[in-house]
Amino acid sequence: MISTKPTDEYFKYIDIESIDNKLHKIKEPKIIQSNIAPSRATRQLSTGDTLFSMVRPYLENIAFVDESNADCIASTGFYVCKPNIFLESKYCYHLMTSLYVITGLNHYMKGDNSPSINNDNILNWLYPIPPLNEQKRIVTAIEEYQNIIEELNFNKEKLQIAIKQTKSKILDLAIRGKLVPQDPNDEPASVLLERIKSQYSESNKKAQKTRDNSHYENLEWNMPSNWCWCQLSDICDFERGITFPSSAKTTYKEGNLLPCIRTANVQEELELEGLWYIDPIYIKNNKEKLVRNGDIIMSSANSRELVGKTSYVQDIEYDMTFGGFVLNIRAKGIETKYLFYLLRCYFEKGIFMEESTQTTNIANINATVLGNLKIPLPPVKEQIRITSQIALILKKLENIMTEL
Repeated sequence: MISTKPTDEYFKYIDIESIDNKLHKIKEPKIIQSNIAPSRATRQLSTGDTLFSMVRPYLENIAFVDESNADCIASTGFYVCKPNIFLESKYCYHLMTSLYVITGLNHYMKGDNSPSINNDNILNWLYPIPPLNEQKRIVTAIEEYQNIIEELNFNKEKLQIAIKQTKSKILDLAIRGKLVPQDPNDEPASVLLERIKSQYSESNKKAQKTRDNSHYENLEWNMPSNWCWCQLSDICDFERGITFPSSAKTTYKEGNLLPCIRTANVQEELELEGLWYIDPIYIKNNKEKLVRNGDIIMSSANSRELVGKTSYVQDIEYDMTFGGFVLNIRAKGIETKYLFYLLRCYFEKGIFMEESTQTTNIANINATVLGNLKIPLPPVKEQIRITSQIALILKKLENIMTEL
């Protein structure tokens, strides 16, 4: 290795932070004044060199030096592998990024705070070096496969985006009555709605408007003739989460402590890891504060882009409650999964985000605002057909994602 010192007013410096250890590339050298150059800035570089970090080598801070970085100076924390007439530069790079070399050299690490290897460890390791022409063939083959892998990863990302957009489109078609055909023999949704109102007397108590939501006056669209519009409060009840002092919660299950869902558990599916645990005294013997299968848990206080996100509760076999930053939404008189898909669709359209109120860092949406939202209501038999079709399509899309 060749030592050097910066001579110009400024120089380009490569240290560990300059390396992308996922792509094994130099991401951005630092521009430093020469009169304050770090004492470790002494490694002279040339085009074709390979940098191998001797500090915490398991982090794989390894990179190839191309023409754009050949004028940089590197830290002494790197071993600079320089090719010669017997060693193809790119073969050297691929060799030093191989598991054989990285795993082997890791065995020589010493030190507790910054485990490292030294020059002798690298020099004394045995490396497989084929004839020069074969090195070139190996490099060509590796780079061909890498190009294929990069293209596959790019196409995979595009497909993942397309699948996400397809899911959103399916939900949008569903709530517009365009996903499944209508059956004229179905009981009209207006009759269903009147029956719900008569069976659940509290449904007649309309939610009071507390803020201007006139920007949703145009939310209505043309629907099938046997559908109708209603308010969300007509077809569900809202149950607020329990409150308790911060000191009352723990992340460990102990004794008779009750699992408690928090906003972090509200994901694509309800996450049951990372639950809080609290004393059952905080639910005050109110059974409505216990989660039931078929409940819909909504994140009612979160970042603006996540407020209103929902999870569907299923396969819960033990008592569980929910905290103050979530709402429990319980359908009444309609198909619960239809309500869940509808709420998920409204979330993806940004409706909850727009309807939320913003504090310093948190967006909030409450039961009154939610209850005032206009909801497209299909006949109950069509709700069942819709949810079955959505589940079928989503299952196929999930299978595609799994195979990627």
